Amino acid sequence: MPLLISEYGVSTSIGVARRHPLGWNHGGMTEREQGELLARMSRNIADAGCAGGIVFEWQDEWYKANWLTGPLALPVERRPLWNNRLDPDQGFGLWTYDPAADHLFAGLAGWDSVSPLYQKDTSVAAPLHDGWDSERTLRSLAVSSDAAFVYLRLAVGAVRKGAQDVPDLKGANYYIGISTAPGRFGGQILPGLAPQVRTDQGLNFLLHIGDAGTRLLIASNYNPREARPNFAPSPTTQIAYRIPFEPKLENWSGFEEMVVETNRLRFARNGQFFPPQHESLSLLRYRPTGRSEDTLATWTSDFANHAFYFRLPWALLMVMDPSTRLVLAATEGGPQFVSAKTNGLQLFAVSFRPDDSIQFQDVPLSGVPVVDSLPGINGGSFTGLRTYAWPVWDEIPFQGRPKAGFAILQGVFRELEIP
Repeated sequence: MPLLISEYGVSTSIGVARRHPLGWNHGGMTEREQGELLARMSRNIADAGCAGGIVFEWQDEWYKANWLTGPLALPVERRPLWNNRLDPDQGFGLWTYDPAADHLFAGLAGWDSVSPLYQKDTSVAAPLHDGWDSERTLRSLAVSSDAAFVYLRLAVGAVRKGAQDVPDLKGANYYIGISTAPGRFGGQILPGLAPQVRTDQGLNFLLHIGDAGTRLLIASNYNPREARPNFAPSPTTQIAYRIPFEPKLENWSGFEEMVVETNRLRFARNGQFFPPQHESLSLLRYRPTGRSEDTLATWTSDFANHAFYFRLPWALLMVMDPSTRLVLAATEGGPQFVSAKTNGLQLFAVSFRPDDSIQFQDVPLSGVPVVDSLPGINGGSFTGLRTYAWPVWDEIPFQGRPKAGFAILQGVFRELEIP
C-alpha cells in the first residue's frame, strides 16, 4: 500500500511554541535552517520508500493563531490584517510576505522620510569625563511601524565597536521607555536610577540596551503571565496566565522578563518525569552590521551613523490588534483577555553609566545617575513627552518572495528519484 506523508514542515517565526530535543522546534528557525531541515525530511521520506510527501506549507498564513499566542491576539476576525511574528503557526510557508517598512531595519536610508519623535544637537546633559560621554550623548529617537513590527532608531553621539561587530556597551547603557496606553498601566519610576526619574504617564515596557544583552522588560503589574510553584514530583515552576488580570498605573512597578512555557511538565509511560521548559521572549536577537538578513533578529547597530535599530513584534508589546490600536487591558468573565483602545505609544530615552547596582525589582533608593535624556528632565520628571499615533488600517500593502530556504528544498526535489 502506498504511503504518502501528507504534512511536514517547520516555522520561521520569531516566537517558539515548543522545544524539540533535536532542535526541530515549533518556531524559531531561520529561513535557511527551514530549508535545510525540510531537505533532510524530504530525503528521509524518500529513503523510507514512501510514495511521497507534502511540505506544509506553500505560503505563510497570517490568520492562524497558536495556543501560546491566540488568547492575546484578538479579535479573531482582524488577525489576517497583521503578522504576529511570535506565532509559529503563521510562519510555515516557503513563500512569505515582507512587511512594508522592513527596510527601516536595514540602515539610515529608510529613515530619511521619518520625522524623529525627539531630536537635539546639544552635548551630553551631565558629562562624567570618563571617555564615554560621546557614546552617552543622545541625538534623536524615531519610531515607525507596519503590519508586523514597531521600528525604533536611537541615534547617539558615537557607537563603540566591540568584538564580532557587536557594540561595546561597557561604559554606556540606554533605556527606551514605552507606554502602550499612557496613563493606564505600568509604573511611574524608572528602575536603577538615582536620583529617581519618573514619568507621570507611566511605562509598561522598558528596553534596556546593555553589555550583558539587550532586553525588552515588562512592568511586573502588566505581565499577563506569572510563575507558580509546582511540587510534583519535584520542585519546579509553572508559567500560567494571571486570572483575574487587572493592571493599573502605580507609582512603582518592578520590571521583569516575559517568560512563556513552551513545554509543559510531562510523565512518560514508565513514570519518568520531564520538567517544564521555559523560554524568555525578552532577550532580543542581534544581527551584526553588514551581515546577511536574519529574519529572527530584532536589533542591530550602525557604527558609521552612530545609531541602534530595533524591530519589535507587535505581540511582544502586548498589542492585541495593531490595525485598530487595541492593547491588552484586563481579563473579563474568567480567562478571557480583553483589549482597550490606545492613542499610541509614548516613548522616551535615557543614557547612563552602568554598574552592578541596578535592580529591576526594587525601588531605586540608590543607583546610577542619568547622563542624558530625550526629552529633557526637570525636577526628576520628563518634560514634553510625545506620543507616536500609528495609522490604523483595513488593508495592507505587501511584497511576496520565496524564503531563503526555498532554493535548498528545490534542489533536493530535483535530486530525488520519483518512485
